[in-house]
Amino acid sequence: MHLCINLTWLCQNECDVCWLNDTIRARGDQKMMRTRPMADWTAALHRDKPKIVDIAGGEPLLVPWLPDLLDQNPFTKFGLSTNALSLQGVSRLCQRRRYNVISINASIHPDCTRPEYERFFLAQVGKMVNRGYPVHCNLVDYGDDVQRAASLRQQLEEHGVPVVISPYERTDDLGEMSDVPYVCKAGHNHLVIAPDGTAWPCLTALRSPRWEEYILGNWLDGTVDLSKLRQPCHLKCTDYLVLKDRHSASDPWGVEVRTA
Repeated sequence: MHLCINLTWLCQNECDVCWLNDTIRARGDQKMMRTRPMADWTAALHRDKPKIVDIAGGEPLLVPWLPDLLDQNPFTKFGLSTNALSLQGVSRLCQRRRYNVISINASIHPDCTRPEYERFFLAQVGKMVNRGYPVHCNLVDYGDDVQRAASLRQQLEEHGVPVVISPYERTDDLGEMSDVPYVCKAGHNHLVIAPDGTAWPCLTALRSPRWEEYILGNWLDGTVDLSKLRQPCHLKCTDYLVLKDRHSASDPWGVEVRTA
């Protein structure tokens, strides 16, 4: 089982490219959803023993007990997606090298309004690299962001930090149902979890205006019900329509989506 857990929807940025804008931030009470206590996350991880857990959000380094969660689950492999803007968060993570963190994705945001963003971002990434963490950076191909970040990208690559250009995962037409039915392994081998533990089979389902119809239960509480899975699915599948052909990993979540 592979999990994408979103510990918080809070973030220092409100970037134009962010998928939260048209989804979570437009849903009122979801935007301010409280994060369940660390003990609940640890108990669920010990119960289900997922193979890999990607920690995302929002900005997960804003959660002060994140390093403790990593420490309490030494046999779980973690990936971390961060904007690297939290000075305290990066410092806490870098107090020591946690070897169950197998990947850190530091996302580049050319529209960030933080003073001297480029210098600060390089320093933050440098802290994690120097501590021995495997860091790569991600830049979304949106508007003129790739051109605006050219200098930062060059400096990162000169320091041996790979930069991945990812496609913009459009959410504009998610409310429209597809005439083409899809089947995949989402739900069976992959779940997306909200800060309160609510579970969806995939990010497409969470992002959809029909998000409430695709809730499988609460993972933290152990109430996920796979009989609620909709197969075949008629959502405009981001994994199939965008990632399959345009992302360098092709199927980054391992859901093996195909037409029915």
